[in-house]
Formats: sequence, C-alpha cells, structure tokens
Amino acid sequence: MPKLLILIPLLSFLCSCNNSMPTVNDSDSNSNETFTVLYNSEYGGSGIDRAEVITDLREWSLFWAELTYQPALSAPKFNPDTKMIIRKDFQSQNTGGNEYTISAVNIEGNQINVEYSITSSEIGTDAITAPIMLIMVKKVDHPELNFQQISRD
Repeated sequence: MPKLLILIPLLSFLCSCNNSMPTVNDSDSNSNETFTVLYNSEYGGSGIDRAEVITDLREWSLFWAELTYQPALSAPKFNPDTKMIIRKDFQSQNTGGNEYTISAVNIEGNQINVEYSITSSEIGTDAITAPIMLIMVKKVDHPELNFQQISRD
C-alpha cells in the first residue's frame, strides 16, 4: 500500500510534465501554407540554442521515434524533393510553462527567416526545460536559418 501511495503522485506528476504536442499527422498536404509546425514541446530538445535541417527520411523517422516514443512509421510524411524539416532547439530554461509560437516564416532565396514569440503561462513549473520545435517548409538548397524572437509576454 505505501508503494501505491508513492506511485500515484509520481505518475500524476509525470503526466502533467508532458507539455508536448505533435500537431500534424499527415503533413504532406498540398496546402499553400508557408510552414507547418509538426511538433512543439518544452521537453525533448538539446537545451542548446541551435537549428538544423532534416531532409533524409530515415534520419527523420528515427529522430521522430526517439523524440516522441512513437513508432518510426508514425512520423509525419513529407516529400524530401519538395519539403524539409527544420529542427529548432531553444536554450534550456530554469522554469517551465512557456509556449513557443511561430508567427511567420519568410523564404527569400536560400534565406529562411522565422519569427517566433514566447508566451508565459499563468501556471509555471520548477522543472528545467529544453524546448524544441519542428517545422516543415518548402525545400531550399543550402538554407541559411535565422530565428528572430518578436515578443515575450
């Protein structure tokens, strides 16, 4: 019985810490949108401010499985001839409860400019976070990524 009393609060805490959201299941639609946010979470990133491009389907599937604990086959599909995934890891934060939102993605030549904002929730946590966001955009040869924070509420 004492073990059960410890296990229940622990499971409740772990479930409440999952602030992850895969936002798209079938992402290779023919919409005219400039970008699609595939995944947005306060947890799962490297904790280092960095951005990279993923164009290899095998690498993408394995990364998705590692990040989401879902089967590799569940990774959102995309055509690597026309689309690519941008992985953006944000700097670790001492507290949680922030929401990272992409407001615009502008592509000019090989320059990809991403504007984002950070909104603080009324309910925060004392957990150290490592935010990550995965964005699908049209494929650009030799992309140069530029992320600019436009607001913090």
